[in-house]
Amino acid sequence: MPVLGVGGASRLMTEIIPQMNTYDGIEVDFLIGKFLDKTFLPVFEKAGVKMYVLGCKSLYSPKNIIKIRKYTDGYDLVHVHLFPSLYWVSLSGISSSIPLIYTEHNTTNHRRNKRYLQPIEKWVYGRYKRIISISESTESALKKWLNAKKDDKRFIVVNNGVNLEDFNNCKQNKIYPHTLIMVARFAPAKDQATIIRAMNLLGEDVHLILVGNGEKMGDCKALAKELNVDERVHFVGTQSDVPSWIGKADIGIQSSHWEGFGLTAVEMMAGGLPVVASDVEGVKQIVEGAGVLFPHGDYKKLAEIVKKLLSDKNYYESVKQQCINRSQVYDIKTMVERYINVYKEIMECKN
Repeated sequence: MPVLGVGGASRLMTEIIPQMNTYDGIEVDFLIGKFLDKTFLPVFEKAGVKMYVLGCKSLYSPKNIIKIRKYTDGYDLVHVHLFPSLYWVSLSGISSSIPLIYTEHNTTNHRRNKRYLQPIEKWVYGRYKRIISISESTESALKKWLNAKKDDKRFIVVNNGVNLEDFNNCKQNKIYPHTLIMVARFAPAKDQATIIRAMNLLGEDVHLILVGNGEKMGDCKALAKELNVDERVHFVGTQSDVPSWIGKADIGIQSSHWEGFGLTAVEMMAGGLPVVASDVEGVKQIVEGAGVLFPHGDYKKLAEIVKKLLSDKNYYESVKQQCINRSQVYDIKTMVERYINVYKEIMECKN
């Protein structure tokens, strides 16, 4: 029961659910809490995916527990993504008759700063038959928080993936002499501010495109204006055709405070961009050894890396090719097959 917006988890749903419904014997419907943005709605409609909207005024209202029960009758499995759906589904009472699966998308969250929540979280996660983490670092952090046993078979890793065909065919459509791009919600986990600060150290011919919306956008716009780079920093909002925007750029940036996986980093690599990313868990493991990492929040180092990429053609091409090669590991078809196998395994045990 996520919300539908520009975030990585939302965009992931638009890719994997239509593909899942192409497998024999598999039919997946999609229940969301509410719309943050309807940009991706046509994708589900075109694929014939049944979508239900809980219509909750607040995602954090316990009333959602009762609402969820109305939508679960007749299903063999319920697969949950994101908090607070994690809590509401576990408390709905449906797990006694329907197996529950949860996908963990982040290496950290604010709840883990509150030790008194730990026993509650252990009980909540204990209601799920399988707990899928989107990366090794995500699983490691979660198991540490829950004090889970190393051999707990409920925990598995299924790396996120992207539709490589969509991004391998990115058409080059440059607007500015040199362009950086970041695709992400303006949310607490993301760090667009560091890129904006780096822009103050880059030449007037370098522009930055920020794709996405969110609660931090106003602060970022104010920062760009304060640093007098607002004419070179372009806030374009939510965009459904991400590959076309990647085609306008020279370098992809994934600047984050924390990540579970770093899906957009893979998308930018698959789109033929050299990727520069924060050295934080989740995205670090994706980019390291292919793209270039910079210390979390260090805008001076970020600017230095961008300057080298733009001034050294051989270095640029080398990093670009390494990123393209790395992206091939994260094919969404592999991810979907892993998910389907998890579903089948649980159903076999149930029967």
